[in-house]
Amino acid sequence: MKKALITISIAIVVIGIVFYGINQKERQIVQQNLITAIEKSRVGNELVTIDFKKITGFSWDKVYVFTPYTPEEEINQQLGFNWSKANLIEYYDSFNLLVFVKENKVVQYVKFPRTNGKFIVESKNEFAPDEKVEFNQLY
Repeated sequence: MKKALITISIAIVVIGIVFYGINQKERQIVQQNLITAIEKSRVGNELVTIDFKKITGFSWDKVYVFTPYTPEEEINQQLGFNWSKANLIEYYDSFNLLVFVKENKVVQYVKFPRTNGKFIVESKNEFAPDEKVEFNQLY
């Protein structure tokens, strides 16, 4: 019995590590795809339009673009639910936080470095898959 419990515990830890690794890799792919999309559109343009649907390999209903210092409470309010990582950007100014949501659950998030430019989200920061987002390269 004790041996079975230890085996199950080890299996759970290994599965958790594998899922964490897959999620981390997916975040890196989205970030790299975004950088590539910006580079391809660069041709002397300050403003670039980003189509998140084309650069993500997973299903999502909405993407939220949170700018530096967005408070945890505001993120949770906009998402419509409490997210355990909503405090990722509250005290930082080096990145924008992109949060992809499907059926009221975060399916992926990306910390996108502001050294690549900034998202233009003055009027709104919530976008559906069929909407495009403007990005200013000359930040």
